[in-house]
Amino acid sequence: TVVGIKKSFRNDSVVNRIPDFWSDTPKETYQKLISLTDTNPKGLIGLCADFDGVNTFDYYIAVATTQPVPEGFVQYKVPAATWAILKQDGELWDLHTRFWQEWLPSSGYRRAKETIPDVEVYPDENILKENCNYELWFPIVKE
Repeated sequence: TVVGIKKSFRNDSVVNRIPDFWSDTPKETYQKLISLTDTNPKGLIGLCADFDGVNTFDYYIAVATTQPVPEGFVQYKVPAATWAILKQDGELWDLHTRFWQEWLPSSGYRRAKETIPDVEVYPDENILKENCNYELWFPIVKE
């Protein structure tokens, strides 16, 4: 279970506004979220969920926690899954490309159903720096 804030986005937008969501979120919100972290994965989490099947989805900035949901925050229950976890410092999209073009085709796995989100994990709490440490968790199933 994750707790955080969410915002709706469109995947057919010319400009990716998710980085603006991260940079526009007040420092106090990050501090409150980090204070709630009490389970794995540690750090800040970004995830796309609630895809409407056309163009709209919700993006969450959250943390993994077992604590009650504070006022002003929302909860999302991440479905149980087997995860392929890739780690990197640098650009997020480089790791996305590596998963889809290199790891997945030769792995013997396929991406799990769309209702299970990909999860971005930022163990380094300073995620607003240009090249940060991060993990991408992709839900997979054996072929």
